Amino acid sequence: MVPSQSSLVQASVVLCRTRAPAWAIHAGSSVLAGGMADVLTNPLWVIRTRLQTNALRGEASGCSSMVAEARRMYAAEGGRAFFKGLKATLLGLSHTALQFPIYEHIKQQWRDDDGSLSTVNLMGASAISKVAASTATYPHEVIRARMQYTRTDIGERMPTLTGTFRAVIAQSGVRGTSKQPPLCCVRLCVCKTLYVCFGVCVVFVMPVFECKY
Repeated sequence: MVPSQSSLVQASVVLCRTRAPAWAIHAGSSVLAGGMADVLTNPLWVIRTRLQTNALRGEASGCSSMVAEARRMYAAEGGRAFFKGLKATLLGLSHTALQFPIYEHIKQQWRDDDGSLSTVNLMGASAISKVAASTATYPHEVIRARMQYTRTDIGERMPTLTGTFRAVIAQSGVRGTSKQPPLCCVRLCVCKTLYVCFGVCVVFVMPVFECKY
């Protein structure tokens, strides 16, 4: 059962009113916000996975655009096809729950005597926490991609989270749930570093822009 947006919003309000530690509030808020975002954007992830894997089925020439693939999916599998892998995606919210406590702990350890934190240390804390959380929760990405890749006809049973996990174990063993984690870690490090760099640039550039204009 997928939580409704209103229930997630109510949970976020309750979380903000509690006297919990800062890292717990940050982690909980991120999980709730991520849950709402995952529900709304899951169709885009399914379409992306299909476009990337159509060549494996010899369908690359049939659906070369996002709109064409969405139409094909709806005609062949119905609207529920756009929410394949949602349970695995929501399971991946544990990634955020792990990342923020690690991130806050590293920041506290790396702060200077005056409480400041350099940009390099901030980037390092972001990268380390992201890699640690991604490595621990990486299997959910494999399961999600496999669920989104599976085609089902209208009325046919949808692939389940546990069923897909068992199929991966039976086919590839335990290692099948952790394929290509180094590549994923490199991608996340580069992405997180650029994200922090651009964020720092905006912080320093916007005041100058406001003064001139």
